[in-house]
Amino acid sequence: MLADGITDQRLRLRATDFNPLPDHGKECFLTGWPSKTNVSDSDIRGWQSLAASRNTGILCKHTPALDIDIINVDAADAVEELVHRSYNNVLVRTGLPPKRLIPFRTDKPFSKITAKLLATDGTSEKLEWLADGQQFCAFGIHPDTRKPYTWRGGEPGLVPRSALPLIDETSARSLINEAGDLLVARFGYRRLERDKVYLRTVWPSNALVVDDLTAALNMMNPIEWRGDYEGWFALLMGAKFVGISLEAFIEWSVRDPVYAEDADDIARQWRGIEPKHGGAFYAALKVRGISTTGGTTRSEVHKSLVVPKLANGANRIAGACRALQWNNPSEPSLFSYSCLIAEIAYQHKLELAEAKGELEQAASQTSLWKSLGPEGCRRSIANGFAHVEAKHSKLEVTAEG
Repeated sequence: MLADGITDQRLRLRATDFNPLPDHGKECFLTGWPSKTNVSDSDIRGWQSLAASRNTGILCKHTPALDIDIINVDAADAVEELVHRSYNNVLVRTGLPPKRLIPFRTDKPFSKITAKLLATDGTSEKLEWLADGQQFCAFGIHPDTRKPYTWRGGEPGLVPRSALPLIDETSARSLINEAGDLLVARFGYRRLERDKVYLRTVWPSNALVVDDLTAALNMMNPIEWRGDYEGWFALLMGAKFVGISLEAFIEWSVRDPVYAEDADDIARQWRGIEPKHGGAFYAALKVRGISTTGGTTRSEVHKSLVVPKLANGANRIAGACRALQWNNPSEPSLFSYSCLIAEIAYQHKLELAEAKGELEQAASQTSLWKSLGPEGCRRSIANGFAHVEAKHSKLEVTAEG
């Protein structure tokens, strides 16, 4: 589109009560752009001189947008269908399909809301409300596909902002959490974290209490950090600060088969940092309802939710089995839990067959028992136990030699 056509489009957006912005790719480099809620026609015409900013964005302060950053086609379609069932006059923007974005309008601006998710193949994806202080690219060329953004159901400027579905913060939270639950239930996604307000209302009532911080670390599944290097590195720093050993952190990290050969790299990163606090570690425990009888206080978990304390090894295995049931497991995570429980059994000199039986019983209460089948679940569990048994056999041979 020529410069005059771009300007006409931006003027049309302003005339229909949107707040347009000049974008370069997906970004706006205009000074103070988050406050540009009432630009004049002369301001918009002046943007013609910004030769690199040929895309057009829309400020989200009064036009929040649900960004469906999901790469499973059927899953993305299902989230869009959910929106259509609840709201009328839905416009859908696509830049890099099957990802898509749906704009709304609000009279009471709210902040960004994010639901981070893990797909069955370990890919990190998300649903996100782009809101006050943000913008989205509405027109122009997508920087990755090199193709134009497209709209279905109409497009901003031809459809006025007043025709978009109205939403407030409470309804926005409800919609994103309903969409997240749909992805978990129907497509095997797992939540990496929940919005804190929603979390306080729905977190399971059988929270975990374990003996120490290393045991608490082992209650978490390292696969949840796959593809999220920044989050994993923050957890590493927190774990080092609170006194977890390098060996324990490596053992936990390499339970994710993708990083099974990365022990040396993990050690290098561990030794190269001097952490200042354990905030990321404690935050990860808190969001998963995990507390300890040592190292943190029980005030993090309501007293009525404390699991009765069992013998240490049995308690850890029982807790891992509960965590498996809560987390809507995939086949890779079932393998990871199998390795964890086998390690616990070895550490506490428990019967491997009994530990395996407890895990099979827990797995039978999950959706994976139906989707993968009993034999498939048992095979994954057996593979996890065999992996740990082979490791310990090597250690025994080395010790004897």
